[in-house]
Amino acid sequence: MLGGLSLNARLFPYRLLLSRKKPVELEIEISNKGDKPRLLSLEVLTPRGISLDRAGLKKGDARQLGEFPPGVKRFKFDLFPSQSIENGEHLIEVTLVDHHQSYQFVTKKLVKKVSLLIED
Repeated sequence: MLGGLSLNARLFPYRLLLSRKKPVELEIEISNKGDKPRLLSLEVLTPRGISLDRAGLKKGDARQLGEFPPGVKRFKFDLFPSQSIENGEHLIEVTLVDHHQSYQFVTKKLVKKVSLLIED
């Protein structure tokens, strides 16, 4: 938790089976426990071999969330493997950025790394 902000990320299922050829869902939960709206942005970065689209071209996503009111909001992303991915553990990085007055000024960053297990 960072100044009333919290960031949680989880995978469902927690591992990606290459034989099934189905994506894994990354769910991100942002909570503003303060009493004022916050100017936030969200970034998701995937490692080599994992993308946010079937074609394998989208390696990350950045969103300006605007004035985020007190409360909780969830975002979902599908994670797809490429043909060249190796078995093992891969880290997905999720960053929540708190801005001051405009997106040019960063007040705080909250980074969460989520481990995705790749198996045949």
